[in-house]
Amino acid sequence: MALERLDQSALQLAVHQAGANWTPGVPSVSELLEVEKQLRLGATAPGGEEELRQREQAAAANRGATMLTAQAAPATFDLRNVDGRNFITSINDQGSCRPDCR
Repeated sequence: MALERLDQSALQLAVHQAGANWTPGVPSVSELLEVEKQLRLGATAPGGEEELRQREQAAAANRGATMLTAQAAPATFDLRNVDGRNFITSINDQGSCRPDCR
């Protein structure tokens, strides 16, 4: 599953021309070996738990019964201020960490 490499200078030019105030760089993930990238593509359900695809299918089948109505949802929600507490943290590289490696 090799991914195409983006032309870094073309990307930087496009961002600049769009008037954005940031400069794209090369993410650390792009420098990984293909096998390391594969490890980061998704979680593997622990033994005895349904796989993601099975959970998604079950959720889709039950969607009508469990949908929240728009009236039940708050008009706004900001994780920077939940009862005066900020839940936003800096970005951390978790590598290929799985739930069992904590």
